[in-house]
Amino acid sequence: MMSDKQLEELGVKAMGDRLRIRAFCERKSKTTVEQKKRQDAVDKLKSMLGHQRASKRSHGRESFEKKEKKMAKTAVKFQFGWKHWCTRTETFRQKKKGSGGGTRVVDIPKVASADECLGIAKELFFPLGVSPEGSQDEMDLSLGDFNGCGVTDVRVDGELLPFTAERYKAATGFTKPRLYLLSKEKLPYDSGDEKDLLRAMIPSRDASEGGNGSSQLIGTSKEREEYRNKLALEVAASLKQDQAKDAINKEIVRAQEEGAQLERLRRSRSKSESYQRRKKTEVFYLLESDTPALV
Repeated sequence: MMSDKQLEELGVKAMGDRLRIRAFCERKSKTTVEQKKRQDAVDKLKSMLGHQRASKRSHGRESFEKKEKKMAKTAVKFQFGWKHWCTRTETFRQKKKGSGGGTRVVDIPKVASADECLGIAKELFFPLGVSPEGSQDEMDLSLGDFNGCGVTDVRVDGELLPFTAERYKAATGFTKPRLYLLSKEKLPYDSGDEKDLLRAMIPSRDASEGGNGSSQLIGTSKEREEYRNKLALEVAASLKQDQAKDAINKEIVRAQEEGAQLERLRRSRSKSESYQRRKKTEVFYLLESDTPALV
C-alpha cells in the first residue's frame, strides 16, 4: 500500500481522495484473494472428479478386455456360406452376396453342435424365416462342407466323433473353418421322408472320404472328370452365346441412337427450310407493296 507522501507526489493532495483510493485497493485485494481461493477449490474438485472418471473408464476397459479374453478362450471364428440346390445342374450352387448369400464371419462356442451351427446359419441367411429363394418352411435345410457333404460327424485322429466346432476346426486345420447352409425346395408330395431323401442325396463326410468301395459318389473318378470337363465346355459355350447376344443388343441400341439423332437433324433441317421460305415470302410481299403499280 502506498504512503500519503507517495500519493501526494502522484498528485493526490486531498485526504478524502487518498482514503477512497486506499479503500478501493483494499476491496480489490480482498476480492482477488477470495477469487483465488474459489478457483483453487474448483480446480481441486475438477481434479477429484477427473480422477474418478478415469478410474471408472479404466475399470470398464479392463472388464471389457477380460470379457474379450474369456470369449476368445471359449469361442472360435467360423465362416458361413449358403448353397442352394440347382435343378438344372443337380448340384448345390453357392449364393453370392447380391443374392442374399456371401460369407459371414461369426464367433461361435467351441462346444457348439451341428444343430446349433445350423440354427446360426438359418438366422444369417433366413432372417425372420425368409430368403430370396423362399420361406424357410418351404425348404429342406442341412449343414454341410464345401463339397456339399453333411457334417453331423467329424473324424479326429481316426476316430469318428459327434460334431463340435472345436473338433471340426481341428479336423480341417483351418484358422477360420467354413460351413455351408445347404437348402433345397421341398418335394411337391408329402410322404414324410423328405429329410431321409435329402440325407441320401448328401453323402456324409466319412462316406465321401472312405475307400474300399464304400464311397457313395456316382461313377468312377474318370467319369466324374469327363462330366466336369463336359460341364465346363457347356458353360463356356453358354458364356459365348451370352456375349454374342450382348454384342447384338449393343449394336441395336447404337443403331437406335443413330436413327434418333438423324431424325432430330432432319426435323431441325425441315424447320430451318420452312423458316427460310417464310422469310422469302415476307420479303417478296414487302417488295411488291413498295413497287408502284405500272399504268
